[in-house]
Amino acid sequence: MKSLSQIFAVAGLVGLAGATVAFSQDELKTRELDLGGLTLQIPKSWEKQKSTSRMRLATYHAPPLKADGEPAELTIFHFEGQNVPANIERWINQFQPVGREAKVTHGATVTGSYHFVEVSGVFKRPDGPPFLRRTKDMPGYRMLGA
Repeated sequence: MKSLSQIFAVAGLVGLAGATVAFSQDELKTRELDLGGLTLQIPKSWEKQKSTSRMRLATYHAPPLKADGEPAELTIFHFEGQNVPANIERWINQFQPVGREAKVTHGATVTGSYHFVEVSGVFKRPDGPPFLRRTKDMPGYRMLGA
């Protein structure tokens, strides 16, 4: 039996605003997202997005904070058989090296081991078709990955 860390990767990309956020009772209501071995509670205010890849099991956008102007994104990937260190390196390299801060934490649970990645700085957002490999610098971004 494979552990969840061997099957799923969850990456969230959020813009940093540094603002304190208060949630209404309606915003705290959730719905379950069952991914076949992993169940998440997703706020009802988050909008499901169309998948852009076979590896993406689900993508949701959270309403943007006024200071951010753009929605935060939660993406759940399926990486069975993939190299965990290579994926962590890929996530970190989605940010410009200058000013980038990255922290990787390893741990274990009863279902297996996990890796938690936190990266912040200037995100290199894809700009156009993937084969062109163009990016647009987006300062003040933060990615949390598990």
